[in-house]
Amino acid sequence: MQSRHGYHIVQVLDYKTVPIVTEQAFASRAKKIRYLAEYKLGDYIAANVIDSMMQNVDIKVYPKTMQQVGTRLGEHFTRQPSKYDAMYERQLSEAEYHQISNSLWDNRNKPLAMINGEELTIGEFVAALEYVPYDLLFKGFKQALDVVCRDVLLTREAEQLELYNKDDVKTQTTLYREYLLQLKLKRQLVSQVNVTESEIRKEFNAVKAQHPNVTFESTADVLHEKILRRKKQNAVPVFLDSLQKDITIETFPDRIHHYYESVYRPQESEANYELKN
Repeated sequence: MQSRHGYHIVQVLDYKTVPIVTEQAFASRAKKIRYLAEYKLGDYIAANVIDSMMQNVDIKVYPKTMQQVGTRLGEHFTRQPSKYDAMYERQLSEAEYHQISNSLWDNRNKPLAMINGEELTIGEFVAALEYVPYDLLFKGFKQALDVVCRDVLLTREAEQLELYNKDDVKTQTTLYREYLLQLKLKRQLVSQVNVTESEIRKEFNAVKAQHPNVTFESTADVLHEKILRRKKQNAVPVFLDSLQKDITIETFPDRIHHYYESVYRPQESEANYELKN
């Protein structure tokens, strides 16, 4: 065998198989491996159930309506898919969603398809597009419709099983509703931000000494954008500070820890919580 130091004679003394996971590693990661196995098994079972549902579903579409909607969507989905799209639950920006919604608004109550005898209107379809992976939206209308039909079936099945009465579903539904309300308020606060000329002049005077040859007129637009961006970033924190001035907040660490334990390790959390109580 050759190395940088020259040539060497190597004698093989033994052969050993290196395990993918050693006993020590398995012992230390047993719980994580179990959770991962359960997660993957759950995905596998869910995929089989969904495939079975889709094979037995009765879907009837309206070709002319589909063609109209497909043409409109093709005009809007011009943004190239990104590897970062999967990071966001909502796949469309507010501007993209409003453009699509407005373009189809007059026909929002028109049926697009019948799923097991129940109508799927254009308005319902557009509302569901926010949660369809953007790469599928970009590929075309048919892929988007397939995903929406699948989600409609799953929602109806969950309603028939009355899963909305489950405590964890109620909790997640409440949290998501609060998230949407907070998001709406944040967008409203940011949209109300404006910049006055006095603020621009104040900013200009603060930097004038560093740039004596620059005039106010030549930098006003740049300073306006700079101040606007800063005020938008601070809009929500400033609003929260104003709310918290007259509010006393008391925290309960045990309950907070129990909540996060129930989210990430539900079985262990329930056992530990029963022991403590």
